[in-house]
Amino acid sequence: MTDTLAPVPTEEAQISLIESSVDFDVMKNPYDRMEYVHLTDRLIHRLEGSEAELRPDFVLFLDKSARPVSWLTTELWDTLAREPGTTYAEGIVPKKPQFLFLNIDSKHSFGKEDIPGLRSLFTLDPVDTLDGVEQEPTFFQDKRVLVVDEIGVSHATRVKAVAYMQLAFPEATVDSYTWMDQGPDTNYGGQGRPPSFNKETFQFESEREPGVQASPLKNNLRWYKDRSLMQDLTLSEKRYYDDGRGIIEHDSATQEELAKLDKRRIRLGRQWLSIAPSRPMPESIRVRNEMKMIAEELKAGTLPYWPSEQRNGDDVVERCENFNHIDIASFTEFRVWFKATWWRNWNDAPVIAARNKPDQESYRRLSRLSKPVVDFAIRHALFAPKTD
Repeated sequence: MTDTLAPVPTEEAQISLIESSVDFDVMKNPYDRMEYVHLTDRLIHRLEGSEAELRPDFVLFLDKSARPVSWLTTELWDTLAREPGTTYAEGIVPKKPQFLFLNIDSKHSFGKEDIPGLRSLFTLDPVDTLDGVEQEPTFFQDKRVLVVDEIGVSHATRVKAVAYMQLAFPEATVDSYTWMDQGPDTNYGGQGRPPSFNKETFQFESEREPGVQASPLKNNLRWYKDRSLMQDLTLSEKRYYDDGRGIIEHDSATQEELAKLDKRRIRLGRQWLSIAPSRPMPESIRVRNEMKMIAEELKAGTLPYWPSEQRNGDDVVERCENFNHIDIASFTEFRVWFKATWWRNWNDAPVIAARNKPDQESYRRLSRLSKPVVDFAIRHALFAPKTD
């Protein structure tokens, strides 16, 4: 067993969140980084498995959006994942499930005729024809598959992805998970009902009431550019639009890149797969590097750790004290303050603190906090104390 506990930085070695944020470009705001680790810890806890939700054998991330979620999960796995039934301090890291990717998003729709192609991707032996492919054994025989989407509003993408997998692989147990779940308030204007997907007609059958509009998406995801910026680009321009997720659409791929989809194993189900460009894309390299930096600052004790609330109470308490060196109640108090003063004013807060000129509202908020929280905030240089 290795030493897995986060160290308490010495006064000389302390690196404040303000100082460390200088090295970030995409994920500069430390509150965002703390929240992304929290959301990923929720997913890691799900992948660890429990009596209620067994550990999946395969995790299927939906391209493009969920691919960065897989990167951050991988970076944080050894630090946060622990074998169920053991304590965090024992340091027993479970084996990570196998990660897979399929190109299923809100824009792509498939028909019943496409399902054999999906099955052909995962047969034990490559097939040369789709005739009889439903009889071919697959890697998913008696396995648990977890479909992971990045953000859920209507949850339509997740619902249809699960339906596709259940149709293609009836021998598998298919479940799903949403990394940033916007909750029932955003599902069809607050009705809280994801649409049902008819596996016969391949159409959604929503119970949505007429005239009720879906609530706007309320997320603070900043790790890739606004996708709407790409909608009006020509195919040649899309080729050079790098939104940080490292893959490209079929219609903007070169012949060389399209040729990758002609391999025997995947050629019959190529429409379900994404394409990696010939050369790594600069924005995706930046995002992946920043995820590595997040993992490093978490292990170093610089980034506050907000444990998944799905973990049992003792585990949450132990993790909070090991990483943050304050009790869970104080950390919860800190987190509320941190969001109010940083997330809502994320462009201004670092400047205010760095100049040692806190705004009056931030000072009033801080003055109402308990001493452990004040000390914790000052130690991370999230608020510069007043000087006379």
